[in-house]
Amino acid sequence: MANPYQTPRKPVVERVERKRRPWLWIVLGAILGLVGLIGGCVALIFGVIANSSTVQEGMRRAEAHPAVVAKLGAPIKRGWYLTGKIETSGPSGRASVAVPISGSKMGGTLYIEATKRAGEWTYHRLEVAPDDGSPRINILGGLRS
Repeated sequence: MANPYQTPRKPVVERVERKRRPWLWIVLGAILGLVGLIGGCVALIFGVIANSSTVQEGMRRAEAHPAVVAKLGAPIKRGWYLTGKIETSGPSGRASVAVPISGSKMGGTLYIEATKRAGEWTYHRLEVAPDDGSPRINILGGLRS
């Protein structure tokens, strides 16, 4: 006869499932941690490129250029998905970056190509390509500086 004060034992299947559950949480936690780490690294890289002196100077010039403001509309803002690369080694370096920008009328892409010698950046290409396919706007205006 069964003891009325003894709690009934759970079936073996349910006990096995409980033992497997911690592994599920560990795997899910590891996956989420890895996704967070990768996302953090990507955000860090975009942040470094976006805050570089070449991109900041390119944005300053684009915001001040009358043809760019007339075409895209004011205010001009930088997008978050920058592409390209910036390589520096002491007083020298190279930059080739495409920066998405947008104004109140439309968006576009700011293209920056520059070299750094003796600690100073020289811009070889600084132009805006509007999203509507119209001709690019050369911000340098024939000047290479």
